[in-house]
Amino acid sequence: MICDNTDTLKKILDGVLTIRGGDVDILDETRLREALIDDLIQTAVFASEAEVRKAARWLIRR
Repeated sequence: MICDNTDTLKKILDGVLTIRGGDVDILDETRLREALIDDLIQTAVFASEAEVRKAARWLIRR
């Protein structure tokens, strides 16, 4: 799934990752590995908004 905006990106993180300040906490490692990481990669490459691509790339690096 490619997130087209930051609201959609936040929704796919729900229950999998939390962001506090500059820290990212993993809540569900299985869902992160099985689905979310693929969505983040697709969003980082193909999202129409530069801000969304940048946010996805930031999450991948964490």
